[in-house]
Amino acid sequence: MLQKTDQRDYLFDNYKTLLIFLIVIGHFIEQCYDSNVFFAYLKLGIYVFHVPAFVFVSGYFSKKDYPVNDLIGKLLVPYLIYEVIYYFFYTYVLHVETGLYILYPKFSLWYLLCLFGWRLAASRMNKNIIIFSITIIAGLLIGLSQIKDNFLSLPRMIVFFPFFLAGNWLTKENVELLRRKKIRIFCIAALTVTFGIVFLTACFTEFSPKIFYGRYNYIYLEQEVWVGMLCRLVCYLAGFIITLSFIGALSARQQKWSYIGRRTMAIYILHGFVYNFFKEKTSLIDHVATPAGTILLLASCIILTLILSLPVFTRLTSFISVIYAKLITQISTIISKVRKKS
Repeated sequence: MLQKTDQRDYLFDNYKTLLIFLIVIGHFIEQCYDSNVFFAYLKLGIYVFHVPAFVFVSGYFSKKDYPVNDLIGKLLVPYLIYEVIYYFFYTYVLHVETGLYILYPKFSLWYLLCLFGWRLAASRMNKNIIIFSITIIAGLLIGLSQIKDNFLSLPRMIVFFPFFLAGNWLTKENVELLRRKKIRIFCIAALTVTFGIVFLTACFTEFSPKIFYGRYNYIYLEQEVWVGMLCRLVCYLAGFIITLSFIGALSARQQKWSYIGRRTMAIYILHGFVYNFFKEKTSLIDHVATPAGTILLLASCIILTLILSLPVFTRLTSFISVIYAKLITQISTIISKVRKKS
């Protein structure tokens, strides 16, 4: 039994390693996929599942009940700290006009805010198909909303919540079922077919990869209501098929790169500073269209991910966690003293 547990841990380490590489690559090809056919299809293949899968895995490792105070300390406070850091970075390093818009997350910080909402909601929900169906319906209906796409990341929070809930409800027995030999073969076939359908659809139709972002309403995407809802349903279906199929298809053995899956937070937070620097201060990632440029950009993304997975960067983000933990303790102490005096 102990051996199986280790295998499952390595399985999700490998899964998170794959996803964090794709997240970094997905961001860095954002500026040039329009002028590079390979990047256009790569972006499509990445965005159809990488966020749903990352949310799903986050849900899988969020099974305990979370007191509100813990969620605030572990997610909202770091979110605020990184928002301030990003503000100074944008303003004084990149010289980009911006404000300290706490209600509008900068770059990838939306995930911390959404994770707060997902954990808060999931730990208080009963596990049944009705609840899950309601979350799907909510994800469809939010596309009708006129809420600004980045306000508290509410559209993304609602659209991707079904993936978090499904991961949260996934049991170890479900994972073992997906890991059976015959089902693993089926998973590999499902991945092949689903990606094939996605790419073939892209060949014969014109649609924006932004349909996978989860943040835009149907008006912005220039879709009729029924078309937008149907399209989002298909996105849900493809996202779930690919996400679950990778659980069956990926290796559950420890690999040389498995450790990266345990250091994804540092990579996720810090790669944004590098990407935004190259985006705003250079033209190196604009209009990359040659084979040599394509290979160089992909190799650079891999190298950057490997560098940011070094212990020094994990310690850096952990250090920030220590800062806010001490801050919360001091504030609590001051409040207690004030109450005693009153």
